[in-house]
Amino acid sequence: MILRNALSAVFFTMSYLFCLNLSQAQTAPSSVLNQTLGTIQPNSIPDPNAPTPNPQTASGKYEEYQSICRLNEYDRVRYFSDDLKKKRADLLKEKVNNAGAEATKFTLRLIKELIDQDDLKEAQVHIESMKSKKLSTFDNSYLNALVSLSTGNYAVARTTLSKLVEENPKSLDALRLLAEVFSELGNYYEASAIYEDLNATYKNAYLIEHCEALILNSLNADGEKVCMKAANKFPDNPLPQIYIGISHREREDYKQALVAFKRALKIKPTEMGSTCLAEQYFIKEDFKNAVEHFKTSSNINPESIRAQLGLAWTQLKLKQFNESLVAFKKVCQINSRYESELRRAFKELSADKIPDAKKFIQAAESCGT
Repeated sequence: MILRNALSAVFFTMSYLFCLNLSQAQTAPSSVLNQTLGTIQPNSIPDPNAPTPNPQTASGKYEEYQSICRLNEYDRVRYFSDDLKKKRADLLKEKVNNAGAEATKFTLRLIKELIDQDDLKEAQVHIESMKSKKLSTFDNSYLNALVSLSTGNYAVARTTLSKLVEENPKSLDALRLLAEVFSELGNYYEASAIYEDLNATYKNAYLIEHCEALILNSLNADGEKVCMKAANKFPDNPLPQIYIGISHREREDYKQALVAFKRALKIKPTEMGSTCLAEQYFIKEDFKNAVEHFKTSSNINPESIRAQLGLAWTQLKLKQFNESLVAFKKVCQINSRYESELRRAFKELSADKIPDAKKFIQAAESCGT
């Protein structure tokens, strides 16, 4: 995932900031924060299949391009409860059984749902079943795109779907999937163009997706207009308010960013909303509130690496070394490759001759075990 590729660089920056300030005052000028974080590139290994960046997105500020809270990573289908995922899959299976001539269409939607749930084993069962049938040219191409999606080969999925949409420009399923693939590849310009067309055809049913794509593409003025429309049409969904907050954060309007993130949490507590709010407090150097909301985010989704790492580094800012170590260890339990964060913390603590430093290197050596 794009976000996961960015996390390591972002938290390396947090460790650098911690190093700057540990032996000094608890806070640092925001100009230092922006200048330091603005130099970090989110993806250390370029994707040769990634699209050429849209020129309009080339000059964003740190908060937009290096933020740990930019993508909706953890409030997605794969993190839904087992009961909810089962209900969603069962509903589609029921439609498959009762669809008659449209059984193929609903089976393809079921495969997509299972891929979203990260249940690739069951998805493969249905894929093999479909391969044994005589499919139309459209259905066969769409199935091939889903196979590419299941293996994470988004570039191939994009090529397949682009050709499919060119031949079938009114196919809702193909257009929606192509927009998702463009988003996964970071090509928010193309994704937003598709959602704009879908909104024109389907009475603004895709305002939330369009809002998200525009803000991620740093088209903040247009994005905020669409996000406001989305917030009015879908008042029970917190995402429009979250992306309004991200837009304000991009323009360094931190007061309004806080307002939007808090408004999103009143609609519904989410990992993303809590993490965005926590990070905003971190940017404002209000580390106590940052800790509180990173904890909330972790409670909402214990698998959120960004929330746990944000908590760990913020607690180091507050010199809460034991609590920070606990958070780092939880990160190791989720994904041992973040052992490097513990080693960075050890390095910063050692440089300031903090006795607790040895605990962090010991934890790094046993990370994931």
